Amino acid sequence: MMEVDQALKAVGAEVGLEYDFEPASKSHQRLKRKREDDVTRRQEHAAALQVRKAIQRLRLSADENNYSEIHTALAEIYAAQAEAMGRQAPVVEAELDAVVSEVNSKLGVMMTCPWEAPAE
Repeated sequence: MMEVDQALKAVGAEVGLEYDFEPASKSHQRLKRKREDDVTRRQEHAAALQVRKAIQRLRLSADENNYSEIHTALAEIYAAQAEAMGRQAPVVEAELDAVVSEVNSKLGVMMTCPWEAPAE
């Protein structure tokens, strides 16, 4: 690629044109950064989706025994995916808070969110 750049500069110099290669480099860097952000966003979304699936199972839990098992599974999934969720973590945490309090009131139990200390 450098040979091509040098050849273009030489040809441009012969005809009196100066060609600046920097903008192409900047646009390449911008495109590379955008692709990296897209990959990161997809990974965060996939991690958040796993936690949201577990949240949905918790929401649909029918009895306290089932709830306890699902809550434990949710805590494990949340612990495994917490860091990978990145920017989506606060939104998922808010959803989880709402579902845990909803299910607690529905079943009359006192479970905590996976990142909180258990109630004594």
